Amino acid sequence: MCQLMQRGDQKWKIYKAYNYELPTEEELKSLKVITIPGSPEAVYDTTLPWLPNLEEFIKTVYYNYTHIKLFGVCFGE
Repeated sequence: MCQLMQRGDQKWKIYKAYNYELPTEEELKSLKVITIPGSPEAVYDTTLPWLPNLEEFIKTVYYNYTHIKLFGVCFGE
């Protein structure tokens, strides 16, 4: 389950994509930013079963939720 942090009026939720945790369609409607932090895993590693799910999620957000800003950090080797 995702972890919630709050500072003032800002709320931050942490999802673990490697555990198939991602925001729901309902949650996406109210999000402003999604940050995809760095990872030791390589983005082209075909042995990671959760990676295609994350890739599809990113595409969905990019094309269908244009109000959400996406920020990604170094992912992999």
